[in-house]
Amino acid sequence: MNERRTHQRNNIACAFILVKNEGATIWNTVDISESGAKMEQPETPLSPGESFQLTFSLSVSEFHTARAQVVRCDNEFVSIRFEEELDNSTLSRALAA
Repeated sequence: MNERRTHQRNNIACAFILVKNEGATIWNTVDISESGAKMEQPETPLSPGESFQLTFSLSVSEFHTARAQVVRCDNEFVSIRFEEELDNSTLSRALAA
């Protein structure tokens, strides 16, 4: 199998808030890396190529907001790529939250 990822995925169980034109949705996250994340498919399915804004927790009182795009999806999971990669500090804080 040909591996396409350039960054190691880190298992994480947290909620991302997805914001699109239609409103906001909470997503359950499965894993995250500097370049993207894998999440459970939301009730309103997403399609490859869709772009949106998402927010996730770095601490009890601090959040990070990023733009992302769907790169792959099926009936169960959605893989996204961040428009700008997370730096190591942001990723470490998200994993510790």
